[in-house]
Amino acid sequence: MTDHGSHRIERRVLRLTAACAVVAVAGFAAFSPALRAGFTNWDDTLYVTENSRIQQGLTIQNAAWALTARHVSNWHPLAWMSHMTDVSLFGLNPAGHHLTSIVIHCAAAVMLLLFLHRATGDLPKSLLVAGLFALHPLRVESVAWVAERKDVLSAFFGFAWLWAYAVYAEKPSAGRYAGMAGLLALSLMSKPMLVTAPFLLLLVDYWPLRRFDSPGVTRKLLLEKLPLLALVCGVSVLAFIAQRSGASVGTFEVYPLPARLWNAAIAYWMYVWKTIWPANLALFYPHRGAATSATAGVIAATGLGTATVAAVALRRRAPFVTVGWLWYLGLLVPVIGLVQIGQQAYADRYTYLPSVGLYMAAVWGVAAVIPRNAVAKKAAVAISAAILAALAVATAAQAVHWRNSETIWRKTVASTDKNTLALVTLANVFQQQGRAEEAWQTLERALEIDPGNSTTYGNFGRFKLDEGKPQEAVPFLDEALRLRPSNKLARINLGIALCSLGRVEEGTRHLREVLQIDPANLEANYNLGVAVLAQKRYDEAAGCFVAVIEATPGDVPARVGYAASLVHLGKPAEAIPQFQEALRLDPQNADALAYLRQLNPNK
Repeated sequence: MTDHGSHRIERRVLRLTAACAVVAVAGFAAFSPALRAGFTNWDDTLYVTENSRIQQGLTIQNAAWALTARHVSNWHPLAWMSHMTDVSLFGLNPAGHHLTSIVIHCAAAVMLLLFLHRATGDLPKSLLVAGLFALHPLRVESVAWVAERKDVLSAFFGFAWLWAYAVYAEKPSAGRYAGMAGLLALSLMSKPMLVTAPFLLLLVDYWPLRRFDSPGVTRKLLLEKLPLLALVCGVSVLAFIAQRSGASVGTFEVYPLPARLWNAAIAYWMYVWKTIWPANLALFYPHRGAATSATAGVIAATGLGTATVAAVALRRRAPFVTVGWLWYLGLLVPVIGLVQIGQQAYADRYTYLPSVGLYMAAVWGVAAVIPRNAVAKKAAVAISAAILAALAVATAAQAVHWRNSETIWRKTVASTDKNTLALVTLANVFQQQGRAEEAWQTLERALEIDPGNSTTYGNFGRFKLDEGKPQEAVPFLDEALRLRPSNKLARINLGIALCSLGRVEEGTRHLREVLQIDPANLEANYNLGVAVLAQKRYDEAAGCFVAVIEATPGDVPARVGYAASLVHLGKPAEAIPQFQEALRLDPQNADALAYLRQLNPNK
């Protein structure tokens, strides 16, 4: 190689390295306000702050649990291991957990840049797409919300997988294919978002890799994707089983098929609009269910069809538009709501990977139509820099709202219309802070918006229960179940209230009904265990407590309850280690100490 050629390669490497550094530093700066944020009361409790398994840190036993866990209705073992690692490194200091998410997000943006550069050879456009991904405010939910670690992890491995595929496509080999498939598996184990991976690779084959340009390769390219198709099908089954086990899949009674179709079409355009104008972002956008506008849905669906036909028609003149638009449509399919998970109409976090398709179509599309002269080039650079700077400022401002649960829910209430769930959750924040009057007033606001909302009545009942007034809680909880018999939390709380009032048979019946639907429900298992232990049903009590301990080994009350059941079953030798473990976790636990003194009076 000549000196000139060597210097040219060095300059390319330096430019690419500098571009990666710019993306990483800019992304870190934009999201740095999140370092001062705490945990939220929206899933962070389930994932970290009240999850005793995670709080034990990363161990071999916990890693094995992560591989099979269906906790919070999801299967994402690498996300669990990531949270465990954070606890091992930072404990429950939220700054450390936020730091990890920001770093992984920046690394994902760098991997996107490396993939696009490898596939297209165009550094400026690749840099702009990576910058849009790194700095857009729609990314804040995925990065600043600790519970969404799964998003940033899946994106990092997903972009690494695409880069590895570009390398494989240059010179196919079994080793390169295995490495590429392994990275896809890691992405799916972080969050099963890339279940449309084979479809995505066919798009990338068309552009920018242009593998379809070679004659007679279509069959080969299709067969090449079959092992990946088997992989994503397997993960899809695991994910659906996990969601069904937690009763997270919405029913057709609540979300009829037409409403799902109309909402999906509307959501596609909402994401496009929020990509262009990222204002009024919120943590939760309520689904209108059967009240979803059919007119708006038909208009949105017609627009989608028209846009898709137009994009496909441009496949020869502007393949980047075709691929970018189909990338966006395809990657959103798992979360667009045809299978309704949760109560949201759409969510900012769902755009994390799909948005890249829009950026690609826009960046390469605009570049194709602007004049090719020095003035236009300088203007394009200046406009691009201004857009990225504006997005970075907006991202930093949005990240500030994640300071704590109150700030993010206040922002959500202010940014959305008739958001009952946001008001109820904000009321929970006030209740936890001891601001009972504000909590009650906020629930009343929610009830004014939706007088027939089961969740609101359920929270009224729970607040009364927390105040030690089970008799007053029962009417609210009864009404919550009348409005929605599937309201698990209301049924659990009604069971607790009835048991505390001495109506144990009624109370345990409600708790058992929850467990018939959701056998792994920890709260139902624990409270049923307490109730049947008092009824001297020791075998049943032990089974309930074991279900809790298996999921959360650090749950001291459940462990004490299990040990007490063993004592009554005449198994003191098995009970003693359980009491000892409870005392290791909580040295001041009075019940464990009392039982051990009875069992070992000389110690």
